[in-house]
Amino acid sequence: MTKGNQSAYPTTPENAVRMNGTGGTGLTKRERFAMAAMQGMISNPSMLEGMKKSGKKEADVILVYAHDSVIFADALLAELAKGNG
Repeated sequence: MTKGNQSAYPTTPENAVRMNGTGGTGLTKRERFAMAAMQGMISNPSMLEGMKKSGKKEADVILVYAHDSVIFADALLAELAKGNG
């Protein structure tokens, strides 16, 4: 799953220095996919309410979201790596 560590928004090193002063490439594909998964989960208030009703504290729910977001990102990268479409 090495492509997950590639930049989500590739650019040349020269442009990266010009844009952010450090030469960094910003978010990786894995981070970008995890961010999208987390946005989807937290945009659904019924998920949060359901977890709270099950007795979880809000801080624990946030950790579940973070963990699950990375799982979704890794699953997507693994599927993309298969090259089947």
